[in-house]
Amino acid sequence: MERQPAGHGNDINSPGIKIIWAEVMGKLEGMESSNLEHLWPQLVQGFKDLSTRLKVN
Repeated sequence: MERQPAGHGNDINSPGIKIIWAEVMGKLEGMESSNLEHLWPQLVQGFKDLSTRLKVN
């Protein structure tokens, strides 16, 4: 698969990704540590999946 130029498709610097990232980080910062510990494996897997989809390794 050919990689698209910056500013197209799965660009990690797109405004949409930045907004989503800010929303996620805000929610994580507001969570109690017991909830974070419970969700940690899912968070790690989600970041791995996102990294793979964005081709950031």
